[in-house]
Amino acid sequence: MKHTKLLCMLLAALMLLSLAACGKGGGETKDPNLLQVGDFELLYKGACIMEDYAGNDALVLTLDFTNNSEESTDYFWAIYETAMHNGTELEMGIVYLDAETLESVDDSQYQEVAPGATVEIQTAFELDDTTGQVEVTFEEMTGSKNDSITIDLSTVSRESAGSGSASLAGSGKGDGSGGEAAVSGTETGVSGGEELL
Repeated sequence: MKHTKLLCMLLAALMLLSLAACGKGGGETKDPNLLQVGDFELLYKGACIMEDYAGNDALVLTLDFTNNSEESTDYFWAIYETAMHNGTELEMGIVYLDAETLESVDDSQYQEVAPGATVEIQTAFELDDTTGQVEVTFEEMTGSKNDSITIDLSTVSRESAGSGSASLAGSGKGDGSGGEAAVSGTETGVSGGEELL
């Protein structure tokens, strides 16, 4: 009888431990704004619509670029980006922060980033219209790893040069106030379809 009670107590303890082990890991969720592209991490911080050099609309994204490789590099030589809107690939946009000095939003892409360091960058794409969604895919320049985000243009604000998250100088830079995005959770470049509110 003592052996039966002892055996039952051991089995009950094992069952409790196995249930506790099954519960671990379920609470961990990936930040939907964090993209993993090979040795590099991109944190989507926000987007806005600005006027490009020709007076047309351009979508400007603000991201943190983290270099997790073993060598110094810059965003421009590490990441290849494409944007699709209404089935058409968007052209890269030229958005000046200062028309006199020709300082543009993408100047930060050329800043050298040491291993383990992070720098805020911006990138721009020309828009034909400001409705629908834009899927932006980021791919390793010398590899095949990629990840993507989908931006609902109805949630993106319009800003002028030198204001809000569009400006790399001054307050409010990259605060994400320019809209939210759905981010894929895989490295396949296929959007997970999850929208943030």
